Parts: sequence; C-alpha cells; structure tokens
Amino acid sequence: MSINTLINSDLPNLYKFLTLCIIEQRGIHSLSNFDKNAKVGSIEDINFIHKYIHLVKSFSQEKDFLEEFDTMVNNNLMVHITRDCQVIETGSHYVTLTFKTKKENSISSIGFRSKFKQDFDAIPIGNDKITIIYLKDLIISDMEDKEYYNYGNTVIDQNNIKYYRKYLCNKEINVYENIITELPCEYMIPLNYILKPKLKPEACILS
Repeated sequence: MSINTLINSDLPNLYKFLTLCIIEQRGIHSLSNFDKNAKVGSIEDINFIHKYIHLVKSFSQEKDFLEEFDTMVNNNLMVHITRDCQVIETGSHYVTLTFKTKKENSISSIGFRSKFKQDFDAIPIGNDKITIIYLKDLIISDMEDKEYYNYGNTVIDQNNIKYYRKYLCNKEINVYENIITELPCEYMIPLNYILKPKLKPEACILS
C-alpha cells in the first residue's frame, strides 16, 4: 500500500515517520523509552541531531544540555523507537523516537513523541503535535546525596540497570513549526516506500 494512501503527503517528514511507526506498530512497548532493539545512529541520524540542536539552541533554556549532547553524538548515538498502546484503555496510541548518548554513568536523551487516537481495525488519527523531551538518566549509588534529590523518577533499562531520571524539557509543539519542518528527515522513509499496516492493536506490555 502506498504511503500517500494512508498518510497526508503534506505533513512534515518527521511526523510522517512517527505516523508510519504507529501504523506499522514499529518499536517495542516501553514506558522508559529504552528499546532493546535500538540501532546505532547513522550519519543521517547524527546530521539530524546536529541540525535540531542548531535550530533550538539559541533560545533554549537547556543550552548546556544541548551543547554537551552535540559534542557526544559522533560514534556515540543510539536510536530507540518505543510505543505505548492504550487503545483498549483510552483509545490512544503513543510513539516516541529517542536519540541517546552515553557518558560514563549517565545517558542523555532527546525524544520526539506523538499521540494518536485509534480504534480497532482503523487508521490512527494524529493531532499534528509533537512533544519534545530531554532526559538525563544517571546511575547513582547513594541517593542520599542532596545533589540528586531532583532526580525523582527511577527507570530500568533492558539490561535491568536502574537509572534515576530527570526531565529537563517536556514541550508540545505544532508539527508545522520550523523546528520540525526544517529537520533533515527524508532518510527516515525510503522513496516509494510501501506501507505494511497492522491495525489490530496488541496489548501493552510494560517494560
């Protein structure tokens, strides 16, 4: 099935890709944004992140985080696709594309998440919004240290390693803002790609 049959061709490429991930049920169920099948970041992925940081750094309150991330992506980037299927419970289906870099005992993440309404055997319907998320995950042996009191959440990755998580940014934006439209995302969907829809939502397994 042609991609333009189910996905509006006028949508920005990043949002098209997130929609494709929902339609094809790509990525594992994970509320921690860790994908055991994560792939090593390609040159295109690295260029994508460099461009994103270039677009937002000048006005971002998380400039230090972005600058550090920007210096770490070469040969140190993993790409995770995760979903949270709540079609049975709430009628919603979420997908997150997350880029992660690792430094010693910490993992930094920049994620792009979208929400879709979906019924059984039906095409998901998006709201033309993307939530941009920055995370810092730390392995900390002694949480009594006052320096880490603001890391209030704990998550476990696919290797059962416990991290303490801090949210640095959780901002929803319209997909037609230049932060999204100017990103180099053409590589995410091959030319003349044929969709492989899976429209029967599976039960969500938390991981």
